[in-house]
Amino acid sequence: MHKTVGRCVFLLGCLLAFGCGKSTGPVAGADAGAEADAGTDAGAEMDAGADAGTDAGAEMDAGADADAGADAGAPLQPPAAPTGLIATGGSLQVSLTWDASTGATSYSALRSTTSDGGYTLVATPTATYFTDTGLPGLTTYYYVVRAVNDAGTSGDSNEASATTLCAALSANPRLVPNNSVNAIAQVGCTLYLGGSFTAIGPNTGGGAILDNDGGALAPGIPNLLAINNDVWAAAPDDAGGWFIGGNFTKVGSAPRNRLARINADGTLHGWDPNANSDVNALAVAGSTVYVGGGFTTLDGGTPRNYLAAIGTDGVLQSWNPNANSFVYALAVSGSTVYAGGNFTTLDGGTTRNFLAAIGTDGVLLPWDPNANSDVNALAVYGSTVYAGGSVTTLDGQWYPYFAPLDAVSGVLK
Repeated sequence: MHKTVGRCVFLLGCLLAFGCGKSTGPVAGADAGAEADAGTDAGAEMDAGADAGTDAGAEMDAGADADAGADAGAPLQPPAAPTGLIATGGSLQVSLTWDASTGATSYSALRSTTSDGGYTLVATPTATYFTDTGLPGLTTYYYVVRAVNDAGTSGDSNEASATTLCAALSANPRLVPNNSVNAIAQVGCTLYLGGSFTAIGPNTGGGAILDNDGGALAPGIPNLLAINNDVWAAAPDDAGGWFIGGNFTKVGSAPRNRLARINADGTLHGWDPNANSDVNALAVAGSTVYVGGGFTTLDGGTPRNYLAAIGTDGVLQSWNPNANSFVYALAVSGSTVYAGGNFTTLDGGTTRNFLAAIGTDGVLLPWDPNANSDVNALAVYGSTVYAGGSVTTLDGQWYPYFAPLDAVSGVLK
């Protein structure tokens, strides 16, 4: 019976600790069973620890997921109202600046003519500044600004006010009276003048751009920059602008000695032949500008006595008829340049009294009406050259002050 019980104990120990050692009897089997129980308990503790760690990690993950969910789900809020709004009055305008609002994607600027209400939307800028233009002068305006994003619009900023100024007097063109001013008064934005003048108009100096229809100042052009002295000749440049000559030395603030080119919009061109004395006559043919006057050099010192040819690109050409005195008039027809003035010789000494014809190649032509005094004006129409001036005879014939001449032979018609 004892053996049976010991066997039962042995068998139980083997079942609980299989392969743990060879049995030597009932006591050894019991010890082995105890060791097996201890191992089982240790394994259970390790499992419990692992489970606890797993549970703690799961709790941490759950907490992080909950926080992330809370952040992702936070609704976008409208921005706070802007602060620091400042309004500054200017000429027919008010300028606004303000501090940025966090989260704003744009702003609404609102205006009123009364304080603390009645605002009207005037702009939706994305920057923190705005200029309200086109306003009447001497008027006070009140402003607020609101910040905007996809969630909505903030409340009003602080209110800021400013008073507009009158329009500044125009500097281009500047209006000037034609005689003295003795009294000035301002009412609102209107300036009243009194004096000895009879007209007030733009200060264009020695020249002005006029409309063909009625002779008024040409609309849509800032007008000719003020020329500091007389303009005595003008010729179109075939690009909507003009070549001008005279005794001026400046156009606007730019130096231009007696010759200049004005663009179609009234601005100054870079063309600058730099004559050393007066220019009285101009004629344009293709890409060449023929010039007559009292000058003796161009292009900063190159000799050209009273007559010259300059390219529309500003390059001085070799054409050089070499007159001995002033040229007052020019006209071009085909390959012939007609000249009138106060000269008596050309081409280094060949007699041509007050009238002459030169080829565009620079060769002096035989055309010689032989006037007895100055010729101040010329025009060519068909086969006729019209000459005017203080002249009273041509080729010995009495024909005072104005005469039609054959364009080829030079005889009176």
